[in-house]
Amino acid sequence: MRIAAWLLAPTLAALGGCYDDVRVVQGTLTAFDPQPPALLVRDERPPHRTESYRTSTQPAAEPGDLVRVAYREETAGRVVVRFMNVTRARAKAGKE
Repeated sequence: MRIAAWLLAPTLAALGGCYDDVRVVQGTLTAFDPQPPALLVRDERPPHRTESYRTSTQPAAEPGDLVRVAYREETAGRVVVRFMNVTRARAKAGKE
């Protein structure tokens, strides 16, 4: 039993270090603020809040597009990790 615990401990430690608290929101892109670069997204879930998400680049989306944003909560605010334009993806798939 001690050998199994000894072998398992480094693996669990490595996995614990890889844990990343990424959250996802889907909603309507209401605006892009170029300075500082930030997305304003109106959440599709109640209470339909409009929140700001910091980004390093301008997204390939227009206001009014349905978007999905994966973000991380940091001390300076919400920071975009990944961005997806759902409207454009559906159009490419021929669903709209």
